[in-house]
Amino acid sequence: MKTQKQAGRSHDRSLEKLAQEVYLSLFRTHEALLFEFKLLLKEQGLSDPQYNVLRILRGNAKRLQVYRVAELMLTREPDITRLFDRLVRAELVERTRSEADRRVVWVSLTTRGRELVDRLDRPVMTLHRKQLGRLGVRKLRLLSELLEEARTGEK
Repeated sequence: MKTQKQAGRSHDRSLEKLAQEVYLSLFRTHEALLFEFKLLLKEQGLSDPQYNVLRILRGNAKRLQVYRVAELMLTREPDITRLFDRLVRAELVERTRSEADRRVVWVSLTTRGRELVDRLDRPVMTLHRKQLGRLGVRKLRLLSELLEEARTGEK
């Protein structure tokens, strides 16, 4: 018969193993979902960080400072300046320096950038529906709540 201490260690090992399985499953799922998403964006000449920037800028009625866009991004970009350089060259984003403080850089969507991100709305939603829709509303809501709890540590 197992002692309480032995049962506790066994439970800890089971939890560790299961946590590792969940982590690997999340990683594999992320990669599979992202692969299709990147293909969709590539058709429009965008990377996922570029698309993320366009969505952030569209979601704000006014221009934003570059540092604020970087804070709002889903992933951390080590070279945010180069990312904006590409978006400016593609005429998707406009960049201006503050007259009062030249260190402050403002960015906003151009008409072309807004049209592109708007045009991607339907294909992105179609892809999400294809990838996750079979789970149904109840399971998707539960999955979202569980992922939020895992990410923040709050229930």
